[in-house]
Amino acid sequence: MPGLCGYVESNYGGVSDQLLSDMARALKDEEWYKVDLYQGEQFGLGRISLGLLNPESQPLWNEDRTVCVVMEGELYDYAEMKKCLVDRGHKFETENDVEYLLHLFEEYEEGLTPYLNGSFVAAIWKEPERKLVIVNDHLGSYPLYYSVQGGMLTFASGVRALLVNSKLSVSMDPTAIAQFLTFEHILGTRTLVKQIQLLKPASILTYQDGIINFSSYWRLCFDQIDHRYSEEDYVDGFALHLRRAIKRQLRDDSPVGILLSGGLDSRLILAMLKEIDAERPIYTFSFGIPGCDDVRISKEVARIARTTHQFYELNPDYLSHLAHKAVRLTDGMQSCVNMHSFANIHAQTEFVKLIYKGYLAGTLTGYSFNRQMWADYEEDTLIQLLYDKLSVVFPTTQHRDLFSEDYYRHNQNTNLETFKEAFMEYKTDLVANWIDHFTLRNEDIRLGLSGVELVRSQAVVRTPFSDLDLVKYAFSVPAGLRADRYLMVRIYQKFFSDYAKIPYANTGLPIVACFRDLRIRFINQIRWRLNEAGIPWISTPHKRPYADYNTWLRTVLGDWMKSVLLDKKTLERGYFQPGFIHNLVAEHMAGTNHARKLGALISLELWHRQFID
Repeated sequence: MPGLCGYVESNYGGVSDQLLSDMARALKDEEWYKVDLYQGEQFGLGRISLGLLNPESQPLWNEDRTVCVVMEGELYDYAEMKKCLVDRGHKFETENDVEYLLHLFEEYEEGLTPYLNGSFVAAIWKEPERKLVIVNDHLGSYPLYYSVQGGMLTFASGVRALLVNSKLSVSMDPTAIAQFLTFEHILGTRTLVKQIQLLKPASILTYQDGIINFSSYWRLCFDQIDHRYSEEDYVDGFALHLRRAIKRQLRDDSPVGILLSGGLDSRLILAMLKEIDAERPIYTFSFGIPGCDDVRISKEVARIARTTHQFYELNPDYLSHLAHKAVRLTDGMQSCVNMHSFANIHAQTEFVKLIYKGYLAGTLTGYSFNRQMWADYEEDTLIQLLYDKLSVVFPTTQHRDLFSEDYYRHNQNTNLETFKEAFMEYKTDLVANWIDHFTLRNEDIRLGLSGVELVRSQAVVRTPFSDLDLVKYAFSVPAGLRADRYLMVRIYQKFFSDYAKIPYANTGLPIVACFRDLRIRFINQIRWRLNEAGIPWISTPHKRPYADYNTWLRTVLGDWMKSVLLDKKTLERGYFQPGFIHNLVAEHMAGTNHARKLGALISLELWHRQFID
């Protein structure tokens, strides 16, 4: 996985000369990855990359070799600030984001963040002070993990790279395991290992003389509603900010790719890309079961946009070949039933090395809003409602049967307590905004970003909806306009009516009034009434999903699933009740849909086999 790695030792503890290279090797998941390593006195810095962004060797030093930087990611819109730095005497030799960051740090040190806009993580070493500074972007788009133990800080873009340190005392975090098996993702900064944490978004980490400190330079806030603006103003404003985000990320003339589905997010990126640069070569990709709604809709979108479109069948057995690697790339924190973006990424990168995704669009446009939450609840009632709603894998009522006695005793109360702690991180009067903040800091960063990371293992990924200016603007929009994706629908209706006439997979209907909408509704009504009249061969409308893990884990993946979960090693780990796992598998094979439960359990077990056994 492309990213960073490094360590700082605060005392002479005899760090192995191999530690840095071992950490890099753990992240070098492809032979063709570019690796840059630098080992100094009691510290080491490394960068593992695709060799596409900022391809010059790192770390990059300043003229007198007092400061150096390693960085992964991109920075945008800094031409004006770069000119200011030149005017102040800084010399630039490349058109490199890393060099800009280096000179910016020389000028402002830890006050540099107001002049950064991008998706990145960087580690800066200040030699005279023997001080490490790590900074990431406002949303933590490039995850970084760290551990402090025995007078040494280690950090890396993957948990697996920290586990190579023989001096790291490793113990499993039972709370993190319970969270993963409840919500399908871990909350906050936890990982599966107690001693390893995720760096929070918008953080500045400093480490000097064995002391670690953290500061936050940006906080998501929901502005009070300004009634001077009309609904039309907000529609225009959101569209303007998204156009700017897409435009600032178009940094060269290279072809780009877009992963299309039957949804609205990537479709809107494509429509704006064509509007901004109609001559740029654009490849669109879709995957799924042949004939599914997403594939059918994606092909229609691509036809209107006149892109070169590629469809890839999602083969039912892909997990038996790729799950092991995908679990490694996501450090065991992504369920096997959410890994479909990895199935055909190698084929897609034969066409392009730069792919756009609609990551974060749902949260910015009210996809996570639930009408049940539009009420005034007592705090504890609201937390319990949301806890129950988000317990999508194993609800609390099944924990006693799932976990061994020791694990259940440990997690009996901590699961809800840690959920409440994460939810209370940001409290606002409006419940919808409160939920959005929780979703952004937990589900998006801990679950949605894992899908981005899988694609990022093979290609540069750009996510315009995570643009800093756009995020700020989106959360200044009244929640009522964001609910049910209303603002996004209005943008389609006003600026991209041709794309709006194509059905939306969630409803099966266009999102603008048109003849096609009337025709689909009329046909659906006829089919429904005939079915109600007792004509059995007239089926009512139904969704055709792009994946069917329920069936696959019972058929083509059934033996593979059982070989993992019913293995003696799995059943004797001490986490679960063996009888419950046997019954779960048997019920699924008999027809009950336990795919989500099985997928999470498989990922957890495959990770243990790679990194703990």
